[in-house]
Amino acid sequence: MKIMPVSAPVPARLTTGDLTSRLREQLPGMRGTNAIIATQILDDPAAITQCSIGELARLTGTSPPSITRFCRALELSGYPELKLLIAAELGQASASSWDQTLGATIGERDSPGRVTGIVIAAALRAMQQAADALDLAALGRAADAIAQAGRCAIFGVGGSYQVAAEAQLRLHRIGRAVWAFNGLHDAKMSAALSGPGDVFLAISRSGRTSEIIEATREAAANGATTIALTSFASSPLATIADIVLATPVQDISGGHGSLAVKYAQMLVVDCIYSLVAQRGYAAAAEALARTATALAAHRAAPDRPRKPKAR
Repeated sequence: MKIMPVSAPVPARLTTGDLTSRLREQLPGMRGTNAIIATQILDDPAAITQCSIGELARLTGTSPPSITRFCRALELSGYPELKLLIAAELGQASASSWDQTLGATIGERDSPGRVTGIVIAAALRAMQQAADALDLAALGRAADAIAQAGRCAIFGVGGSYQVAAEAQLRLHRIGRAVWAFNGLHDAKMSAALSGPGDVFLAISRSGRTSEIIEATREAAANGATTIALTSFASSPLATIADIVLATPVQDISGGHGSLAVKYAQMLVVDCIYSLVAQRGYAAAAEALARTATALAAHRAAPDRPRKPKAR
């Protein structure tokens, strides 16, 4: 449900549930007072709903005109509308017992139930955020490019390589010529050998990993179609990619590798795999059948039920 505006309509692309996702996405590229205000909102959104514009200005060390300009930059009518959207998001977050733990941090003395609740809530929220933010047109273009590619290279560093490896495994299973790399030298060699008709898929949560950016530039310079899978649509990686698949997901680990972020990226990988398979349905079905046959001998036979002993 959309929140009714105070004095001007809410832009179609900014609805209830979008505000904090947009702020997380844009924060790395913000400067000056806008960065200060955005950080304060993300750190304590509940407090914002109780603050007047003057109180928020004092809290952030800015001014009421600065806050108004911040709201205008988000295409909002003003500060009242900003408060309404924040209140609406907080209302959504308290709709269920799982959601009440969203954004919470894990304490040293927290019970197993609370820790589990925080982790599960983050995972569920990550999947929903990824689904809400998914650009279906971009996803379709990415699937088309991979389905038609002569070769596809996937590059991820650290935790992002786990996502790259899963993407490679799934696409290779349906007969695509795909390689995954986690080292700059290998990735740059592949990028140097790529050309028009090839695809280079770069995976980076932050979109700021220098190795990822360097290899992507190399692939682009040689004419390959470049795809970025990242949490930040305004990141340096996103600005150089032909196609951007953004997953603006909150990382409850503070940037240290929450699996919630990977769940969102894996969701996108699964969508890409399914769409690529659909685009070559008969060939994908044949490849799956052939690989299943090849692996069948290595699967243990199911246990047979034991017959009851005669008495």
